[in-house]
Amino acid sequence: MRPLAIANHKGGVGKAATAHSLGVVLSETRRVLMVGRDPQASLTGACGVQDVGGVLTREGCGKVAYIFYGNVRHLPRYLALQDHTLAEGAGMWGVCDYPTPTLISPPTNTPWPSATPTSQAGPCECYANLYNCSDFNTQREAQACFDHCWALGYGDVHRLDGDGDGIACESLT
Repeated sequence: MRPLAIANHKGGVGKAATAHSLGVVLSETRRVLMVGRDPQASLTGACGVQDVGGVLTREGCGKVAYIFYGNVRHLPRYLALQDHTLAEGAGMWGVCDYPTPTLISPPTNTPWPSATPTSQAGPCECYANLYNCSDFNTQREAQACFDHCWALGYGDVHRLDGDGDGIACESLT
């Protein structure tokens, strides 16, 4: 086994894309294990898994336990996924009797987003990573695209939310 690391402190320089491309090429002749350590799960997304939190919750491998004030935008959807998985007795819900999570309410000035998915028609396409922040004129346009794709279940498919706080293309503000 020969470990190979691709690292850089700066975000958005292509670490995950390079690791993915290299892993794909090497996997043609070798067994490859790719490990991504960024909170945005960029390498996982490059391998085809979008919305890692939603996937883990839906499969019963994770549960909503603590919600922090700054990151509540997707809470209704995660709670709905958790309730569905619990009702099916899937994953860890079929093995253990976990207590109901204790939720910390967000500040009153933070609006709760709708958990209801929108229709396919919207401000952008969501089937693949097609846009960068530079493709939008305003932060509002980027946010509309981000919210649309998230509501359809694609997560941050365009990687517009670099720090995972639910706000897209903050550099455009």
